Amino acid sequence: MWTSRCAHCCSSYSTDPEKSCQPVLETLRQAMDGTVYAHSTLELQTLQPIVNFLVTATVPGCCERPLCPRLFRLFTVLALESMTQATMLSRHVPSLQAWLERFPFVERESVLARALVRASVEAWEAMCNSFMPSPLHPHYHFSLHSVSQLLGSLQLLPTRIGSRGFVDFPNHQEHLRLVSGLRGTRLTTMMAMRSMVRLWLHEAQRTFCDRLNSPKERSFCAKLLLEVAQNVFCGGPGPQYLDKDHEEEEEERVPEVESEGELAQWEDLSNSNSETDEEEDPYGLQATAGLHSREPSLAPSIRPVQREIIESTSHKIQQEESKRASHNEFQSKKSKSLLQKSPQIDLISPLLLPVLLLCPQEKPSDLVFSQELILGSNSESPNLYLERQWESLEKQLSTSAAQLGLSPHLAWCHSMAQHVARLVRVLAKPRQHGLLLSGTLGTGRCTAITLASSICQARLFHLPSSSEEDILQCLRDASWHAGILNQPVVLLVPKSVDLATLHHLVALATSGSFPDQYTEADLDNIEEHVPMENLDIKNNTKKEVALQWFYQQVCSHLHMFFLMGDYQAHKQLPSTLYLRLVQLATASIDYYEPWDQASLVRVAQHHLEGAQSLPLDDDCLKYPDLQASISSVAKAMALIHLSAAYYHEHLCPALPLVTPKTFLDLLDTFMLLRRQMTLKLKNRAQRIYNALENLKKLIEQHSTPNNLVYILEQQLKGSQQSLIKFRQQLEQSKLLYKRQIAECRHQEHLIENLAKQRDSLQSQYQAFLEKMGKAFLGPLSQLQVADFEEIRSYRAPPESVIRVTDALCELFHHETGWTNAKQLLCTEDFYQELVFFPKEKMKDSELIKLEQTLKDPGMSDAALRAVSIPTANLAIWLRAILRYGLAQRRGVPTGLLLRQVEATLAREQARLGQFQFQAQDMLENILALTKKLEDAQISHSHVVQTLNQAQCGQYHKWPIKSTLLTPMNKWCAQLQKLRGHCKTMFGDALLCSAAITYLGPFPPLRRQELLDKWLALCRGYQETLGPDDVAQALKQKQKSVIMPQKKPLLPTCSPFSILSLLSCESEQYQWDRDLKPQAKSARLAGLLLGSSTHYYSCRWPLLLDPSNEALIWLNPLPLEDKRCLAQAPTKRRGKSLMTSQERENKNECVEEDDDCDERNKAKDQTEEQKAEESENEEQEKEQEQGEKEEEEKKNKAEKHESSLASETQSSPRLCFNVLSGADPELGRQLLEAAASGLPVLLTNMELGLWCQELQWLLQREKLSLPKVQPGFCLYLSTTLPLCALEKALGYELLKGLNVLDLSLNMEILEEQMLHEILCREHPELEARWQDIKIRALDACEDVEAAEVPGGPVCGIG
Repeated sequence: MWTSRCAHCCSSYSTDPEKSCQPVLETLRQAMDGTVYAHSTLELQTLQPIVNFLVTATVPGCCERPLCPRLFRLFTVLALESMTQATMLSRHVPSLQAWLERFPFVERESVLARALVRASVEAWEAMCNSFMPSPLHPHYHFSLHSVSQLLGSLQLLPTRIGSRGFVDFPNHQEHLRLVSGLRGTRLTTMMAMRSMVRLWLHEAQRTFCDRLNSPKERSFCAKLLLEVAQNVFCGGPGPQYLDKDHEEEEEERVPEVESEGELAQWEDLSNSNSETDEEEDPYGLQATAGLHSREPSLAPSIRPVQREIIESTSHKIQQEESKRASHNEFQSKKSKSLLQKSPQIDLISPLLLPVLLLCPQEKPSDLVFSQELILGSNSESPNLYLERQWESLEKQLSTSAAQLGLSPHLAWCHSMAQHVARLVRVLAKPRQHGLLLSGTLGTGRCTAITLASSICQARLFHLPSSSEEDILQCLRDASWHAGILNQPVVLLVPKSVDLATLHHLVALATSGSFPDQYTEADLDNIEEHVPMENLDIKNNTKKEVALQWFYQQVCSHLHMFFLMGDYQAHKQLPSTLYLRLVQLATASIDYYEPWDQASLVRVAQHHLEGAQSLPLDDDCLKYPDLQASISSVAKAMALIHLSAAYYHEHLCPALPLVTPKTFLDLLDTFMLLRRQMTLKLKNRAQRIYNALENLKKLIEQHSTPNNLVYILEQQLKGSQQSLIKFRQQLEQSKLLYKRQIAECRHQEHLIENLAKQRDSLQSQYQAFLEKMGKAFLGPLSQLQVADFEEIRSYRAPPESVIRVTDALCELFHHETGWTNAKQLLCTEDFYQELVFFPKEKMKDSELIKLEQTLKDPGMSDAALRAVSIPTANLAIWLRAILRYGLAQRRGVPTGLLLRQVEATLAREQARLGQFQFQAQDMLENILALTKKLEDAQISHSHVVQTLNQAQCGQYHKWPIKSTLLTPMNKWCAQLQKLRGHCKTMFGDALLCSAAITYLGPFPPLRRQELLDKWLALCRGYQETLGPDDVAQALKQKQKSVIMPQKKPLLPTCSPFSILSLLSCESEQYQWDRDLKPQAKSARLAGLLLGSSTHYYSCRWPLLLDPSNEALIWLNPLPLEDKRCLAQAPTKRRGKSLMTSQERENKNECVEEDDDCDERNKAKDQTEEQKAEESENEEQEKEQEQGEKEEEEKKNKAEKHESSLASETQSSPRLCFNVLSGADPELGRQLLEAAASGLPVLLTNMELGLWCQELQWLLQREKLSLPKVQPGFCLYLSTTLPLCALEKALGYELLKGLNVLDLSLNMEILEEQMLHEILCREHPELEARWQDIKIRALDACEDVEAAEVPGGPVCGIG
């Protein structure tokens, strides 16, 4: 027996290195004698009689200190055998099967449970063989606890999900439906099986892959796990020892599933060759499993089926049957030798086809099962552990980070999202802990834990590394929240904790407490607050039971995460303790690495895509589009960050100088500098453009008289040409009009002749028609209606009568014969038809036939009258018709001629009308041309008069145009230079941002080296990112000309000068006036310190200032508001200069007008002498008044300029507070400065860390209005060197500071020594030299103010 208190003691004090003793062994020795010393009072106590034997357990191998033979002989050693696969199956299969049976769509639960255990054991064996622990990798320690943890983590998948719970994404479901050919329930069952296999593959990667150090090892581990999954669950590919040809054959053995027939064939083949009763395949996909079976007894029953399928699909495989048989025999023998420990299993079909395990182009590392990474999930919609997509998880994490006040761009780093999802997975189960490893600093472990604890709604405690009392208090508080309040608690253990604390934490994680954690009063308080309703006992509950319940609650709700570095595992921690931590954190041993280039590029792209574009509608400059250059800018940012990380690691690897927070600071600084540079370029370009416009107006005003004369001369030439043109057109139009009138007269005469001819023909034709009508009407009058009655009365008429009636029928287009003729004669109104017979329409054939009929001798009038008088009268009518037709044929030429004459007459009349209309148009055109000619004559005379007046008033001018061309050309060149700056804006802003963000801790030579390297990277050259002193030395010796790249990554200004980009000449002149150091390295440090980006950055500047250089560069502060105020006087001075030039132009115009008046007065003195004298008097008065007004304006302008100059010279510079960290009133002073918006320089800041107000201000992300105004900036200063910052300030504090080294270097020391020597040896030379420099600075400023419109602008040269 062994009590819990003794166990606590043994686990807490395993080794005392100072006294060279082992408390555990000493306690065991005492217990064997039946006594033991009390831990608190050290009194010798006797063990209870029930304790009559002791059991100890250890692992094979040597411990920290070997057992002595005197103690070892007191034990009976019992060596336990290694765990077998059969034991693992019997231990885990029942629980897994019971868990799987709770899923409604999972079938073959026992087979799947056995497969999960087998896969876990095989994966553990593969990991032990491939990744062995070593001094460099002590965490590569895999035990059977890993198998248990893997199988236990599978049960995170909720069993209450419905049929759609296994369908992770619609596109995956469609892909699986097309590949498998399944529908309905079978598809859902297959999806459930697939999700289980994918879940195992995901949890296996979390258990085995996450702890590996390199991406190559993790990728290899994922491939091993995928092979294990394919072998166990899918009947996967063949053994690795087969040759290449045989491997290709193995890949071709399983054909694609394309039809239901093939599915049925697979099912029949599998069922016919099974030797045991198997469960029915839930989705009909049964293949020839057992290709890689571990049981040798299964080979004879499997191979015949394989041969049948192979023979039916490939003739090539038939030829190599003997070769395969030898391979099969070898595989069977090897299986017997390796896996005799596994029991006999049944031949079963594969649980899943290999093609269904992963989607196309999907890697095992892409799998993710996780809860949703959102804040504030409630019980109504629980956060379930399901398969997710990385895109949705990253979006959720970005939203959660923004809600917590962190940068949302952290989530777009894929590794950060992975780490957070893994931490959330650990917090999803009780008694889970994590070991967070990292080879470098600043990998985002604390941020990931903060996000994960907030997502899981767990209370986060940071274990302090200060005093032991603070550590105990923190552990008590964490245990109270976990045990009494039943809240999930996250305890973040820093890497700086001592060994005793680590032993305490191990005991706390395993047992819920450790010795001396609580006093008796604390234990009584815990007993009082333990909720008794949670215990199945009454009020007589013993204290030990209540405490035991409390300890169990602590173990369940407390999650510890140990931050560990590589050097701790290698040197500081004992091996047994480290292995204990590895065993404790089996659930999650995660290795954190710095952000790689792909992650940096992705974060930068998301940050830049979400940036707001500037509203630029400037016509002067064309600004580049940031959205079109995002990829180039992001890549350059990633390369710069990686280069700075390598250099910082070489400079001081123990400090977190380059972290993800630093990269985010670079992004914000770049956006700020880009905006500032854009606005400055826009303002200066607008000023230059306005100045050029004013110069053009001046030139136009002075060139107005000449332009007027030239314009009038051109107008006079135009008017003369117009007059000539109009006269020619008028004469030509009159000539054409006369010709047209003659044509009209000729046409009228022709029409008269045609009219006469028409009238003559009409009279002849009318007479002929009248004659024909009379000849027809005479015979018609002889016919009577009674004649028709008489003719109809014939029953058998004579032949002559029939001939007449037949001729009549032919005229009326009836059939001949007496019957038809009788019907025709009986027609009503037949007489009217004869009267109105259309004789004009008779055809020639009808006339000829009628003529032949009437020429017959029996058709004469006498013969017919002898037979029948009515018939003779009807024959007379027929002869009249014949005569009319013949006469009509004779009158056709006359009618045709008449019609031709009428048509000609109409045509000629129309032509006459056209000629008359044209003549009318010509007449109107002549009138219009006459009007235009008169107007042109009037305009010509007016132009001549105006030109004479302008020539009389023309005067001689000074060549002001040539004088103004020089500044115009210079300003145009500056405008072109600004256009070049616009093209290189992104590269310049990025390099300046990188300098402000990263160059602070480096010495001057390294700063210049890094700048040159970044510049080369932006220009497209291939450079090593890390420091290479040998290559730098070779570059300095070689003087080869470097050709620029055709396609730079980002264009930069050439030559590149960070001093001209972050400053301007006027600021440099002011520094010279203030006698600041002139060394280039000192000026660069001053620019980095005085940058306005510190007011908006997420990190306060920390100055390493042993020589108090900060006061030199911070006095005065170069704020943006102050710079704008400094530009105002020069701008007004430029305006006053232009207005004075305009006044001079006006005066010259007045004088020229006076000269013109005097000339006119000399010419017309006799005529208008009095009027001119009065006008001259009025002009003189106006001139005097104008001169007085101009003098007053000049005086006012000069006074205004002098007042502005005096204001700028005497205006109080922006002051800042200088505080000391040792001041007892530091807290109050800091709050006052923050509330008033004044910058503060805090010297010896390491002495003020006790101040709570300072600690609050150091958390810059939490500062807000109104306690902290926008103008507040905290400059921290210390005299400590860089290597001493970790001990003085701490790791966490340094991550939020921008370190800037202001230490003196050789260049600055040489300058100071020269100054001291001159002051001591020749003070007069020093004074004269200073006077000369000041005068030169004044002259340069005057020239710049006179030449540049609006004055210089800082940041663009």
